[in-house]
Formats: sequence, structure tokens, C-alpha cells
Amino acid sequence: MFRHSSYLSVLFMIVVYSAAFCEGFVARDKVQLKNGRLLEGIISQQTDEYITITIEGGAEIKISRDTIQYIKSASLESIQKAEEFQKEQQQKGLISYKGEWLTPEIYEVRKTRDSLAEEVEALRQSKEKVLKELSQLKESRRYESQPYKFSFNPPQEWKQTPVADSSAVCLFENNQGDDFNEFVRVSVVSKTDEVIDQEFIDTAIKGLEE
Repeated sequence: MFRHSSYLSVLFMIVVYSAAFCEGFVARDKVQLKNGRLLEGIISQQTDEYITITIEGGAEIKISRDTIQYIKSASLESIQKAEEFQKEQQQKGLISYKGEWLTPEIYEVRKTRDSLAEEVEALRQSKEKVLKELSQLKESRRYESQPYKFSFNPPQEWKQTPVADSSAVCLFENNQGDDFNEFVRVSVVSKTDEVIDQEFIDTAIKGLEE
């Protein structure tokens, strides 16, 4: 346990110092905007109307020249030093990721972690969207007069009745001639057809039941 922990500590320090060392050799162009914002990165395209700069993380930003106060380009010497340093790190087997040089093992861990974080954030936004749709539906009180039952998976013999507006519900009617009030169910779905787990659906619609 001790040897494994010590190995990870040393590995972590190597990554930190490599990242710090790299910062001193990264050649960056600086773009000062009239609104006070300073952008640092690599200018990849320039025209009379705009420039395109690639910032840390790989994002490209297109900027109108009308909004630029001044541009300070990286010196040729700095660019050469940055290229030399990059080759050295690559020869060591390190991988550049979001401004840091990482070992392949740590790169995979960081990449997986960031990917999961993006998926969690997308799911959170999806749930917030459905909650907003449900809130709007509840405020409309469109179905107040009916003792609806809620079902995520309606029986096979039921048919879907299209809803005219863009609300977050679909109506299902029993086509066997049974009493309408007792056999109407509502299936809560996202407008974008994203998959929402059953537990969330149960929680979200709880406040809508009569």
C-alpha cells in the first residue's frame, strides 16, 4: 500500500512540474479587446474583417477586428522554444491535454473523468428542461378536470393520441370502449426524445397527480 501510494505521489509531482515547466515555453499570441477582455492563444487565421484564435482547450474564437484594441504576436524565438519543448515531451511519451503534459495513464483517467462530467452535465440540463416543461403544464391546469393516472410505459392495446401543442405530455386512450376517465394515462417524455430514467419521471410527475 505504501509503495503504491508513494508511486502515485511521485507521478503526480512529475505531472505538476511538467505542466508548470511547459507554461514557460508556450508561445501565445495576445489579443486585447476594446471591452477589456484579454485572449491568449494561437492566431490561426487573419483577414481584413476578422481573426481566428485558438485558445487553451482547443476552442476556436472568431473575432471582428472592430472589437480589437491591439494584437501582440508571439516572437519567433518563443515559437521555436515551444516547438522544441513539445518535441522533448513527446519523446518522453507524454501527451498534451488542456495545457498540461500527462503520462498516457493519467491522460486516460483525466479524459474519462472529463467525458463523464460532460455526460452528467448534459443529463442535468435535460432533467431541468423536462422539469420546466412539467411546471408549465401544471400552471396551465389543462388536465385539471380529469382523474389521470400516470404511466411511463402504457399497455400495448392503448393507442397514442397526438397532442396539438408542444407540451411535454402525450395522451393515451383505451380503444376497448371502457370508461374514458378511468383509463386515460399520461406518458411524460422529453421534447428531444432524450432518455430519462424511471425514478426521475416518478419524482417529476408526483406533484401533478390529483
